[in-house]
Amino acid sequence: MTQVIEPRPLLRAQHVSFHYAPRRGISDINLDLWPGQITALAGENGTGKSTLVRCLTGDLSPEMGVVTIDGRPVASEPATVDRQGVSVVWQDLALCDNLDVAANLLLGDERSGIFLRDAPQHRKAARLLDRLGVPFGAPTNRRVGELSRGQKQLLAVARALRGAPKVLVLDEPTANLAIGWADQVEELADRLRRQGTSILLVTHDLDQMFRLADRIVVMHQGTIRAEVDPSDSHPDDIVALMRGQEPATSARHQLDRLQTLSDQLTTADPDQGLRLILEVMSRAFPTSGVAVHQSDQRAGVLRLVASTGLDALTDAAWQMLDSDATDNPLVRSIAVPGALSVEPVPSVDSGVWSATLADQPVQQVWCIPVRHDPDAPGVITMLMLHDQPPTALERDLVVLYADYVIGAMERAGAIRAQNEAAALRRSQELQRDFLSRLSHELRTPLTAIRGYASSLLQTDVTWDAESEARFLTRIAGESARLGRLVDDLLDFSAIEAELLRLNPDWCDLELILEAAVACVPQTTDRPIAVRCDPDIPPVWADHDRLEQVLVNLIDNSVRHTPPGTSVTVEARPVESAMVELTVADSGGGPPEYVLRNPFQVGRERRSSTAGAGLGLSIAKGMVDAHGGTIELENQGGKGTLWRIRIPIESTAAAVEHGR
Repeated sequence: MTQVIEPRPLLRAQHVSFHYAPRRGISDINLDLWPGQITALAGENGTGKSTLVRCLTGDLSPEMGVVTIDGRPVASEPATVDRQGVSVVWQDLALCDNLDVAANLLLGDERSGIFLRDAPQHRKAARLLDRLGVPFGAPTNRRVGELSRGQKQLLAVARALRGAPKVLVLDEPTANLAIGWADQVEELADRLRRQGTSILLVTHDLDQMFRLADRIVVMHQGTIRAEVDPSDSHPDDIVALMRGQEPATSARHQLDRLQTLSDQLTTADPDQGLRLILEVMSRAFPTSGVAVHQSDQRAGVLRLVASTGLDALTDAAWQMLDSDATDNPLVRSIAVPGALSVEPVPSVDSGVWSATLADQPVQQVWCIPVRHDPDAPGVITMLMLHDQPPTALERDLVVLYADYVIGAMERAGAIRAQNEAAALRRSQELQRDFLSRLSHELRTPLTAIRGYASSLLQTDVTWDAESEARFLTRIAGESARLGRLVDDLLDFSAIEAELLRLNPDWCDLELILEAAVACVPQTTDRPIAVRCDPDIPPVWADHDRLEQVLVNLIDNSVRHTPPGTSVTVEARPVESAMVELTVADSGGGPPEYVLRNPFQVGRERRSSTAGAGLGLSIAKGMVDAHGGTIELENQGGKGTLWRIRIPIESTAAAVEHGR
């Protein structure tokens, strides 16, 4: 039979009392210090904090009660207590200013003879500081009297840590320290806590208590007035307890939370405002999670808009809920605007509820309808950890938070609408610019065709065979150019309308590369090299579309680079079942406006070789349709590099082939 060992504190004080006649001391103190915790000891001056610390560390013997370390009574002298695993850093530090750092750090090791040799002493001190991870920042041979207050404080802490104590008492550890040194002391204390050391922090700094402590023990007139959880308290509560008064009411907490929330919402990103409100709600009420759903009447579902505190299973299951499921309290609550509905979890028999809440400590579900948009009503859901009905104050508070939620949703919606309107205006401007430019691109070949055809049709002029052939060649070239423009327009329109269709099959990439290069006129001053890894596998792709992508990129490199530029087209397999295609040239690199947005349609025409500006946008649409990526890499003016990655086999292909 396995014996269950109950955890016990590292240090325990039971019914400890000590008095200074005729002054008051401490009476009937019960205190446990646990491993891996920082316990803050708060109290006004003269309330008995120092007396308690001296009793805990063996400097005073209690008149009544007992103090134990690991179940053994604390010795009656500090040196023995130190060997038992309790170290103290007093506020006055107790350092010897006339000795150097090493001598202070190793004080007590004289019997080892180390102080007879200076160099070993400093090496040992340096190793000790490094092992303890104390950010000391001064040589070990410097006199302590020359150190800053922060360095002295760290030295005192390091000396206390020399024996790896189980319990460390810090008496006002950051009093009168600059912010930088205080931060280093706090970081050191937090690291010791994570390593399992129990720390008793004696301080008047309330902010420090709330930053560091796992719990706060408040003393008043020699007794422990209360033990407080900092995560569920307020500094004003501590001040009230120190003065023997009742702590601030929960209403005060709620007002503080609401004021803080209002301040945060004024500067928060609109998309984060809603989540921020839910996080504050989860702290204001005993909940395990809060969520907001909004009705999508066209799809017949409630969509999860924001949440906090939900576990992964609940969050996934709640992304979309059937808006016709009347056994779901979220759906029912929307039909009752303005009313808080409360239902115990056992009565909720919808499948999504039983699947996600059965193993959680949720006792009630509170649902609050929100109607910031009549066409898309919503609901706030709170998973309560108690089964008590909401009080009148809680109902009012829930409605107030619901108003915050409505305001955040309206603000986010307004900003989205504003951004969409701005995007629409920008899109319309781009369309106008593009159409203006396209009309020019279409008129140019049409004008040339009309001119050459009119010349050939003139009855008063007889053209020789060479001129006729030249005119017909130009007409054919301009007609081909016009055909390419029309094809580009059709492809671009299909991509924009998400109607582009692929005809995939298993393709040999080497053949695609060779076919693409053959489509681009080559000259001796602009050679095109093709490199294909012999191990590259066939890919499931549309041969013609992939060839078109490469033709566009290769043609750009040939047309927009000076004579003597080389172009290289490569294909190779890469990780994660992908292949990579690259088109690189050794020219001067693309202009800055192309680097900023290479796929933008309707860019300003910057050169005589620029076309309608559709090629790169079409290339991206076709690569996207293959489930791949295309990007332009900045080579710092040393050429242009296009990198394309596509999967060897798409998910659709795998399903089709039963793989």
